[in-house]
Amino acid sequence: TNGGTLDAQGLTLSVATSGDSQLITDGTSPATKALTVAVNSCSTSWTASSGVCASSGTVTSLLSATTVSGLSSAQSLIAGSIASGAVKHLQIQVTLPNQSETTTNGTPITGTIQGRTATLTYNFQESQRTATTTNS
Repeated sequence: TNGGTLDAQGLTLSVATSGDSQLITDGTSPATKALTVAVNSCSTSWTASSGVCASSGTVTSLLSATTVSGLSSAQSLIAGSIASGAVKHLQIQVTLPNQSETTTNGTPITGTIQGRTATLTYNFQESQRTATTTNS
């Protein structure tokens, strides 16, 4: 919610990370073991229990799945203006790698993600809208 009394513009997201590098960036291109983050917007609201956009709302992708290392600098979610008091219903999806890891004789493979951890800190930022002239 833009709780201010002035319109805003340019909502961005960056993610600060710490933890095991295999989950942040695995050093391959394309990354196959790193966590990915996607952001969707619902025109109504999200149902917390199911993650479904409620009441026949419309889902819009604001950020396609991006490795968390790719979010170290701000990425644009909404480029245009956001009216004061406006509510944006955003869903952040964090996805684990889609792969299987096979152990041999109980020994995990090199570079395994098993038992790894990562901490993600989301930073949302928006700017005050462009100034306008009134009563001139």
